[in-house]
Amino acid sequence: WLGGNVPFSNITIIFDSNPQNDCILDGNKTICNIINSQSVYKLVLNGYQFSVSGNIELSNGAQINAKSLNSTISLIGDKSQTISSGAFLDSEVYNLTINNSNGVTINSNINILNNLTLTNGILTIGNNNLNISGEITLNNPLSSYIRTNGTGYLKANIENTASRIFPVGVSLYNPLIITTKQEVQITFQ
Repeated sequence: WLGGNVPFSNITIIFDSNPQNDCILDGNKTICNIINSQSVYKLVLNGYQFSVSGNIELSNGAQINAKSLNSTISLIGDKSQTISSGAFLDSEVYNLTINNSNGVTINSNINILNNLTLTNGILTIGNNNLNISGEITLNNPLSSYIRTNGTGYLKANIENTASRIFPVGVSLYNPLIITTKQEVQITFQ
């Protein structure tokens, strides 16, 4: 964008082909689309929420840095959305929220450093791995779960003497509930 000013909400952000800096958020933003085709400078969430209602079009190694504390990517589209291969720096995002009734598909491995929130819509992992370090919040099991329809795996920890619901399914929600007497790490396909 021009003049170093962060654009208004609900617009498309197009990175310059030769930017001078990273784009560092200074507050929560909701945008339609983000388009970036250069790999030098990134969108840095900087602890804010970045909501996308359209497409995340990253090419030529372009990435989003969503690793910092409290950074949240929220996918809120009304059409199917895809997280492209290598979209996140080090394949990491601090928090991820899915609120898209038409679903979201990941096209590479993703490590969620904190929480996954499934408000509305199915998160399809296909042949990609999804690692979740924090909690999985499921708001509507009739319309939200993690679709494990390929060779990819879901991996999460269970605290000491705790139960955890893994909101998974292939064509329908079919949760897996595990209760442990000690801390364990669960990986399943």
